[in-house]
Amino acid sequence: MVEMTQVLMERKADYSQTAISQMENELKQRAQEVRDRDKEIREYEEYLDRRHAVCNGKEEDLNVLQNELDTLSKELESKKTKLINKHHLVHQSSEESIVVSTPPMRVRSTSRGSVSSKGVDLRIDELKYQNRQLLEELFGLKKSCESKDDELNELKEKLEASESENKRLQQRTKHLETQLDLARKSAELGADSVSVDEIMRKTTQDMRSARNSRIIRPSRSVAPAPGSSTSTSAGVRLRRFSSNDSVGTKNTSSSDSGKGTKESAAKSYKGSLGKKAKENSDERHKMGTERITSAFCAVM
Repeated sequence: MVEMTQVLMERKADYSQTAISQMENELKQRAQEVRDRDKEIREYEEYLDRRHAVCNGKEEDLNVLQNELDTLSKELESKKTKLINKHHLVHQSSEESIVVSTPPMRVRSTSRGSVSSKGVDLRIDELKYQNRQLLEELFGLKKSCESKDDELNELKEKLEASESENKRLQQRTKHLETQLDLARKSAELGADSVSVDEIMRKTTQDMRSARNSRIIRPSRSVAPAPGSSTSTSAGVRLRRFSSNDSVGTKNTSSSDSGKGTKESAAKSYKGSLGKKAKENSDERHKMGTERITSAFCAVM
């Protein structure tokens, strides 16, 4: 008998050592996963920092282009005013030349009239040429302003796209942070807790369903406090135990010889029921925590 007990004790010790080694390996694996998650989060943060720097550079470029556009618009307005003034001057000079070229009384000689008319024609041609050049410059400035407007619109679109990408990456980092917190909590709980892969699978399923439906889940998805359900079930079972005790006392009152055996059987039955109640409460608590985490991830 002593040898059998020693063998049993050795087997129990070996089994406990293997279980402890397995738990240590699982904890090491989970710690490695947590480190990998931390590394991914750091990489995402560095990427986001780079994107922020690019966005800031784009904003500076937009400000420079806006200043250039303002200066070009001012120059265009000034040239427009100059062209208008020159047009008025040309019109006035043409009217004066017409008045001079056609006097009411023919006082001057033919030679002097021909020379003056030629000079006026040359002046008119020169003014027309200048007007044509100014119009060409005006059209060129309009085209350059339109091209600058197109570039400004393209830069605005790129800035909006970068901002939307930045928001998407921020949401991704928040999601990864929640997954990292869940992984850390599960690693701290140990081997009895739910695995990290199962939690991540459930969170991704909940987020996909929430994204497809676009409806926030009601509060019924959150499990009630573990104390309420377990307390009610424990209360019912305690009443059942009291009924068993009363039946045991009624049965044992008839015979004094079997009283000890029945009381021991009732105590063992009560202990087994208490263990079952504790296991059921633990399972309900785990299910409640899983539902709470899935609901929190769906809301995020």
